[in-house]
Amino acid sequence: MLAVAAHVAAGLVLVAGVGKLVRPEVTRDALALSRRPAAAWLVRALGLGEVGLAVTVLAVGGRVAFGLLGLAYVGFLVVAGHQRRAGRSCGCFGAASSTAVGPLHLGVDGVAAAAALGAAWLVVPGLPGVLPAQAISAAVALGLIAVAVALGQLLLTSLPELLAVRATAAGERTDAPVPVFSTSGVRP
Repeated sequence: MLAVAAHVAAGLVLVAGVGKLVRPEVTRDALALSRRPAAAWLVRALGLGEVGLAVTVLAVGGRVAFGLLGLAYVGFLVVAGHQRRAGRSCGCFGAASSTAVGPLHLGVDGVAAAAALGAAWLVVPGLPGVLPAQAISAAVALGLIAVAVALGQLLLTSLPELLAVRATAAGERTDAPVPVFSTSGVRP
C-alpha cells in the first residue's frame, strides 16, 4: 500500500510539473503575490525538475529517488503553508490551481511526504519492479494508479473550487440552505 501511495505521489508531481510547463502564469502569479521569485522561466524550470523527478521515481524508484520526492513534498508543504497563511493559491498545477490553499492540501502534501519517505526507507523500486508480471494485471494496476492520480488532482483543484462556490451560494441565500441534490434529481 505504501508503494502505491508513493507512486501516486510521484504521479501528482508529474502532472503538476506538466501544468507548470504548459501554463506557468498561475504559478508565477501565485509566487509573485507572495513575494517569491516568480519569472516564467523559473516556473518552467521548476516544472521541468518536477517532471524529471517524477519520471525517475516512477521508472527507477529506490532510496535516493523516493527520498528526493519526500523532501520535495516537505518543501511543497512549507510553501503551501505560507500560501495558506497569505490566503493565496499555490499554483501547484499551473492553470488548474485557482483557489486558496486549504487544510486538505496541506494534509495531502503531508501524507505524500510520509509515503515517499517511507518508500525511500523501504527502498521501493519504480513501477517496473512493483507491477505484476502479467500484462493485463499490469495494465489494470497502471490504470488504477492513473485514476488515483487524477482523483488526487481533482481533490486539490476542483473540490476546493466547488466548495468555494457552494459557500458563496450559501452566503447569498440566507433564508434557506442551498441543496446540492434532491432525491428527485430536480433542484427545489
